[in-house]
Amino acid sequence: MKYFFLLLTVFVHVGCYSQRYSKSWNDVNYASDTMQYHNMDIYLPAVSKKSYPAVILIYGSAWLSNNLKKDAFKILGEPLLDSGFAVVTVNHRSSKDAIFPAQINDIKAAVRFIRANALQYQLDTSFIGITGYSSGGHLSSLTGTSGHVKKFSVNSDSAQIEGHIGKYTSYSSSVDAVVDWFGPTNFPLMDSCGSSMNHNARIHQNHC
Repeated sequence: MKYFFLLLTVFVHVGCYSQRYSKSWNDVNYASDTMQYHNMDIYLPAVSKKSYPAVILIYGSAWLSNNLKKDAFKILGEPLLDSGFAVVTVNHRSSKDAIFPAQINDIKAAVRFIRANALQYQLDTSFIGITGYSSGGHLSSLTGTSGHVKKFSVNSDSAQIEGHIGKYTSYSSSVDAVVDWFGPTNFPLMDSCGSSMNHNARIHQNHC
């Protein structure tokens, strides 16, 4: 619980930071492929420790971008580092690359990768938090509320939430804390607020 309240405190003081990271790994591929949209960056705080609790950051893009992890770090990364958290910024497939649930499948694969490779990257998997803004907030919330959900069904529709991305499918994709920055959670409600866009439209597209 102490990490959860610390995480909330970090975001209250999001504008107050100065330290830089001590170590970083760029473009670490969490899916065992060569795709840019399956890369993550990992940053460790300046304070030297054996391992660090980790927070995953997910950018917002209305699910339209597959490579904004650097932007997520600029917006939320440094205050987390100053507070002692390792920061993991994650790319994911856009809605142009693949339709839902590809995006949540990618994020869950990233969580599993972190657990499987914690020793190499000095991560303390007793606490993994996740946060994001806009569509990244949606993916953060969905990750946090579906830790033990493999498949979700509503009437005749179903989605494989967990997915099979990467080679660490035996590891848990659960997280310990979520901070959602204005991420959508009820699409029909968004339409009722005067939007000119049908957020709940069924989209058919071919994808890899």
